[in-house]
Amino acid sequence: MKMIRLNAMLIAVLMLLLAGCGTSEKSSGDANAENKDNEKVSMENTDGDESAEVAGEDESEGEVFEASTEKEEDQDAQPSENILDEKKVFKYDDDSVIITLDKAEFTTEFKSSNADPEDSMSNRKIISDSEIFLHMTGTISNDTTDSVSFDGPLSPINFYLTYDGKHEFDMYGAAETEEGNTFKTLSSVDALTESKVHFYAQVPKPVSQTDKPLVLQVKMDEETFEVPLR
Repeated sequence: MKMIRLNAMLIAVLMLLLAGCGTSEKSSGDANAENKDNEKVSMENTDGDESAEVAGEDESEGEVFEASTEKEEDQDAQPSENILDEKKVFKYDDDSVIITLDKAEFTTEFKSSNADPEDSMSNRKIISDSEIFLHMTGTISNDTTDSVSFDGPLSPINFYLTYDGKHEFDMYGAAETEEGNTFKTLSSVDALTESKVHFYAQVPKPVSQTDKPLVLQVKMDEETFEVPLR
């Protein structure tokens, strides 16, 4: 009887042990399956994020460097503005010689009225990047029987430019030919004729860029006339 009870108890213990192992293996298997599922989801999410990142990079234009097509000389170009408030008329030799100025402007180049493209003498151009012309145009009439010069220290008529009350610049004159296709070799007007005339001074660019005083001086023999330009 005791043997029967002992065997029954051993069988019961074995059954309990087997039941415990089955539950543990099942729990372990479930846990492993769950971990694998989580890893799969994590990998999918990571792949999705990386794909989104790549897509984002592809869609972004990034840092762009673009060269300007504007020329530097265009940025520095001065407006073609007449700084004369009205015509300026200068009379010499009992009104026999009359100079009329109708325009004054800052520019890097000017030409005769009907400039010949093949003639380099028909234009004046600034070579230096740091300078500019003050260019004035008008007419000069000579009602005498002699040629009259208007350029150079020995001429009876001379033009000068004073900047900021202390800087003086020489001005040069150039008369056009009758056809206006180029400039005459000499800065003079023939007897009993009228010519279109140009006066110009090559000055530093700051002269054109500030509002400091700018005065035109016209010397006729012993007399000097001053015309404020700015």
